[in-house]
Amino acid sequence: LTAELSPPVLSQLEFDSAIEWVADEMKKLLSLKVAIQSDNSPKPMTEEVRIVLFQAVREALVNVAKHAWVLQASVSIHREDVNMRVVVADQGVGFDPTRVGERQPDEGGFGHFNLRERIEHLGGQFIIESAPKKGARIIFIVPLKPD
Repeated sequence: LTAELSPPVLSQLEFDSAIEWVADEMKKLLSLKVAIQSDNSPKPMTEEVRIVLFQAVREALVNVAKHAWVLQASVSIHREDVNMRVVVADQGVGFDPTRVGERQPDEGGFGHFNLRERIEHLGGQFIIESAPKKGARIIFIVPLKPD
């Protein structure tokens, strides 16, 4: 369970490379092909930000595999001054973002609600852009450590 929550690869690789590892795992385990786009800039993060963001990206990709009805997704990773912006996107069935946090009788739990809480606890932002039949974009903006 510990390796699942914070795999050793997260401490051994740069964040961008750790996300590429997640993409490989998604393909092997869930048949989800994930395209990664990065600006390859330095992204100094605290360990807490690194772990939470890694888990958030992985959870968002699992949600794509489970709910979007597509076999492809993308992750873009870009530095924006003192923040990092990570976008997980798909062209799937989409959903109504106003219903996030509502528990549906035949669905799991409160995944997006938990992601929002964890990202906002770090001083970041969690943004959902989606509509039925329009795909989804989950945006994480987190603060970087000062250089």
